Amino acid sequence: MKEKARAAPLFQVGLDGMRLPTGAQLGRLRKKFASVPALRLPGLLSPDLCRYLLEQIARFRFLADAAYDRPRNFKSPEVIVARTLSALLSEPTLCEAVGAVTARRVRTFSGVFSRHIQGGRQPWHGDIVKGQARVAGLAVNLSARPFEGGQFQLRRKHSVRPLATIPYEDPGDGCLFEIDRKWQHRGAPVLGPAPKILFVGFFYSGDAAGRPGIFRVEPARGSADAAS
Repeated sequence: MKEKARAAPLFQVGLDGMRLPTGAQLGRLRKKFASVPALRLPGLLSPDLCRYLLEQIARFRFLADAAYDRPRNFKSPEVIVARTLSALLSEPTLCEAVGAVTARRVRTFSGVFSRHIQGGRQPWHGDIVKGQARVAGLAVNLSARPFEGGQFQLRRKHSVRPLATIPYEDPGDGCLFEIDRKWQHRGAPVLGPAPKILFVGFFYSGDAAGRPGIFRVEPARGSADAAS
């Protein structure tokens, strides 16, 4: 059976430049985002950039003993790659296009790598942090192997049913979602032995307050749903 051809990505960041939507395409995406503020971005990272990143990630040391930690060596490959990718995603024309889709001012991006394993549970949360001007979140699949489950989910705060469920089908696929007090999101549980590895972060309307290079490992035991 022939593989289904994929449409050319509207957004794509690569080693040799980027592709961005036209004005008319941005208008359609803005209307769609206003209706349900979570967009699947297939092929957000180009194949050549994905190959480079997967080679680098294979050498990373993900932390297994804490939910959050700061790398001790800020010249390590983990931190350098996170900062480099954050810089690519902070390119002014890309930020302007994301701002057009979200109808918000976007100035910069900062992200980290995360690894999610079978048996973990991520509670619903809003990623609202006082003093940080987060406009939108971005999660990009950088898993070397296909994984089961792990979809991105968005809901209205305190709602029971997800408003959107978006799968990560291929390396380089992304999901753009709004950060606002009325929304919560989570990653659905990973169901098989292959881990889900993401590059996740935020677009900011001011200077980025993130810490590129921090690694998150989803704990084996979850907690109650988050209120923020």
